Amino acid sequence: MTEAGSAHSCSLGSGKETGSPSASKTKRRCVPGSGFKEAASAEVVTKDKNPDLASAMVAKDGETVKLFSHFHMTGAVETWLNELTKCMQETLCSYLDMALKEAANWDVDRPREEWVASYAAQLALLACQIVWTEETEGALEELENGADDSLKKALEVCNTRLEGLIKEVQGQLTKELRNKIITIITIDVHNRDIVQSLISKKVEEIGRASCRERV
Repeated sequence: MTEAGSAHSCSLGSGKETGSPSASKTKRRCVPGSGFKEAASAEVVTKDKNPDLASAMVAKDGETVKLFSHFHMTGAVETWLNELTKCMQETLCSYLDMALKEAANWDVDRPREEWVASYAAQLALLACQIVWTEETEGALEELENGADDSLKKALEVCNTRLEGLIKEVQGQLTKELRNKIITIITIDVHNRDIVQSLISKKVEEIGRASCRERV
């Protein structure tokens, strides 16, 4: 997948990036309405042996997300296309659940800069946003309960994780992974600035509701 929120076409394939040596042995079909925002069409890449079998979603930039189970494109197109869309959605939801469970170990077992390589860009960015929102909400609740340094601790976490990604992007990375990390860094900077703003403006004087509007 490309950056979260960006409009792009998506294809379904055999689980391998298009353009690979095996791609010459595949067939493609145009599928109207892929279910992705503003995508006018999608390509279904299938093997010669089973042209009605899809096993992966492939973005136009080559990023691949495997379906949890192969999907058979048979019967009335209006039926299987709706079922295919549901299959794609359920697959992405399942990967998001996995990403969030692993995210719980960012600061213990597997650093976020290593974790991010395991998930498609949209899923990684969404998971990062969910974690940041939950942690910032938690810091606001702690502040309300008398923990005066809760937001400062949250800011330290933001800075530590941001520094980890900055160091990672300075190394040898694939183009796709570099673009993914740069996108997350951009959002991280914005999130850090929000937390810093809450601290600078003495959030305890602004009120809980106003603070949460910022988050």
